[in-house]
Amino acid sequence: MSSLNPGVKASAAGVATRAQAARALERVISVGRPLDVAVAQAKPYVPPRERPLLQALCYGVMRRYHELLACMTRLSDRRLKEIAPKPRALILLGLYQLRHTRIPDHAAIHATVEA
Repeated sequence: MSSLNPGVKASAAGVATRAQAARALERVISVGRPLDVAVAQAKPYVPPRERPLLQALCYGVMRRYHELLACMTRLSDRRLKEIAPKPRALILLGLYQLRHTRIPDHAAIHATVEA
């Protein structure tokens, strides 16, 4: 990556972080894996400077899981069981970023959709 365009590198890292966060969340929600184990398994696939964000996103989604699930249910015209685990994890991740972080909406949406 060129140092003239550092945003491209950060964007790719942000997408990778959200993708790994969604995978970790999917393992916790669908398989029942402990959150700390799922996050630890995802960390090697995320750049070191993005690892705190990975952990904050995963723990934040699980901390507010029921609230986010209720929000997703209200916003969707599909029943929860009709939404596959991976898209469900991404939706919860996106909702968490929009409602509970300082991440700019456009950045949260872009990186989550790309993930």
